[in-house]
Amino acid sequence: MDILALCLETITNNIKHRVDPALLNHIITSVCLLDPARIHCLQTLRGHTNWVRAVASWNGKLASASEDKTIKIWDVADGQCLQTLRGHTEWVWSLAVWGDKLASGGGWTRDNSIRVWNADGTCERTLHGHTGGIWALVAVEDKLASGSRDATIKIWNRAGNCEKTLTGHDDRVLALTVWDGRLVSGSADKMIKLWDVAEGNCLKTFSGHPNMILALTVWQGRLVSGSHDKTIKVWDETGACVMTLQGHTDYVHALVVWEGLLVSGSWKSVKLWNVKGECVRTLEGHTGFVWCLAVHEGRLVSGGEKMVRMWGYTSHIIQG
Repeated sequence: MDILALCLETITNNIKHRVDPALLNHIITSVCLLDPARIHCLQTLRGHTNWVRAVASWNGKLASASEDKTIKIWDVADGQCLQTLRGHTEWVWSLAVWGDKLASGGGWTRDNSIRVWNADGTCERTLHGHTGGIWALVAVEDKLASGSRDATIKIWNRAGNCEKTLTGHDDRVLALTVWDGRLVSGSADKMIKLWDVAEGNCLKTFSGHPNMILALTVWQGRLVSGSHDKTIKVWDETGACVMTLQGHTDYVHALVVWEGLLVSGSWKSVKLWNVKGECVRTLEGHTGFVWCLAVHEGRLVSGGEKMVRMWGYTSHIIQG
């Protein structure tokens, strides 16, 4: 019997007769969270007819965007697709929750638009201005930031007006995140830029990756970047790279933080990293690139080949 199993048995023997079964299950599940080996694929959502490029948790439902030009809204409790949102005429690259709305970015050569969706699945408005596909979206306070194949970032207000266009990248803007209230962008020009959105100024440029920046997130108060160079870098506020995580054998397309761990997506795999920079688990099951990651109702979500996978910790549940 391993240490975790012994711990669970001890908890059970000592308190199962004195607490509500639901509370006991919570305690046991909490202990199981210490062991990444207990993470498994709990559910697979199928329905898209092309690659899933973005996923987001929205109004208690899960949203997924695809190269099939649609966005699907899922009830993960039963795995059913509740709605299919249509309107984009080319691939849908990105999603962002913007207040109570869902924003989607599409395009390649013609669409190049952002659509803002209501909870009932209606499109409230369409934002035009970029001359290339919208590869990244993120909410910055009450504004929406969009990064495009046209190498610019646009800042949109609630009325759908573009308030600012941020320039400085020399190639496609592929990733956006918010770090300590400030916008951060990653580009195919190999650079990461920190912006003062109010002033429209670039405050700092981070360099160190020898290839495109494909993903950004914030972990333990630090900025994290995933790259075409197959590595993940962790940056402090001075712009110094304090850690480089290696282990993927292909491009790192997606990053998210889940249960205190950094999670990265690449070719056929999802890796989980601890604060020491050690890979504590590799999740397998995808048959191609993992293009996107998110967290929904405590579960890890990954999107790739025409499907969405839901991951979580499993434990023996005691029935009352």
